[in-house]
Amino acid sequence: MSSVRDALGCHAVGIQHGDKRGLSLGQELSLCASDSPDCWILRGASAEDAVTCGLDPSSGLLRSLRLSPVLCVVGINNDPSLSEDADMSATISAAKRASVTGIPSIAVCIASTSVGLPLEPAQMALQAVLGAVGRTIQEGAELTTAANCPRAHFPFPLNGRWSALGTNQLPVDAEIQASLSAASADFAASDCWSLGEMALTNGDASAPKSSPEDKRSILRRAFCDGDTFVCLHVPPRWSLSHTPKPFTSTLPGVIWHQQQVSARFERPGSSALNTDSSTAEKDLWGRSLPFQSSNQYQPTSEGATFVPQLNTDKVINSTRPCSTSESTSLPISFTIGTGTTLCDSSTRGDVDAVLSGKASLTTLQTWPHSHAFSLLDDLKVEALRESPRGLPLWLDE
Repeated sequence: MSSVRDALGCHAVGIQHGDKRGLSLGQELSLCASDSPDCWILRGASAEDAVTCGLDPSSGLLRSLRLSPVLCVVGINNDPSLSEDADMSATISAAKRASVTGIPSIAVCIASTSVGLPLEPAQMALQAVLGAVGRTIQEGAELTTAANCPRAHFPFPLNGRWSALGTNQLPVDAEIQASLSAASADFAASDCWSLGEMALTNGDASAPKSSPEDKRSILRRAFCDGDTFVCLHVPPRWSLSHTPKPFTSTLPGVIWHQQQVSARFERPGSSALNTDSSTAEKDLWGRSLPFQSSNQYQPTSEGATFVPQLNTDKVINSTRPCSTSESTSLPISFTIGTGTTLCDSSTRGDVDAVLSGKASLTTLQTWPHSHAFSLLDDLKVEALRESPRGLPLWLDE
């Protein structure tokens, strides 16, 4: 909270929560004040619960405190939610929940699950990012409240969004265009009760906004409206002076979780159980790969792991004749573990950034791909353009 107050110079309210995941639908969650000023405890709650109960425009905590939301910061949490692990991240889910409410949001993660790590590197990175965010969400010298909370039903944003489907921004052929026109005459379009007039979209449908400056303006508007949010991943040993460019604008990187499942089988003729696992001595194609964690900036042979080549094994097995006389032994139970996490190099990937010692900033979409409010691909590409510090230029211009 002190990072937010220091960087933005505004009132900050914090809500502490537990380690649950998801929304606690139908459950009553008790709220009490903590020992810290402007900080509250929502008992038995998840991060998503805390965000929802704090920011709900009809009955949330901020409404009861007579405060208007400006920005939601989720974290700082030990949550290495890089690449596809973001789908299982409580931190990112909570930030997305705030964005759905129409509030600009930042998820802040220390890219490690190790306990006892210092918060100072992440706090330092967050303060630098908040300075840029503050300039984005203010008008003149004043911070502005979240204009899209509560969310407007209409008009839909049009520039650089999938709601422009069928316009010059996202053209389609004649057959699809005809089906789009037929499908648009629905009750909401005819009634348009939120505006009292026929207006479904907001923007210029005739011509795409193609200049980099126009695209960055659209990106800023999408962030302020809660249609995108920012995820900041900070390496545990990060320093603002570590490199001339301590941040980098990223995309989700490429990681693979392999050998997460072990199966237990019943031994023939016995009630004893054994565990099925891969054996390196029988694998002729696998290899040992070096180990690297977010605490290290170079891979090492210490902790190297043997990794089987599963696709090679698949091809070899496909050439073997199938014997109908062989009895099939089925597992009686499974155990899901952490397995081995493999990383493939990916251009501007968040994993690659963290492993190189840089703080990663990823512009994430609030909505599923091709949702009416989601950004077109050329906007996502523009989000990679960096300022001299490595922050996204749309945020640090």
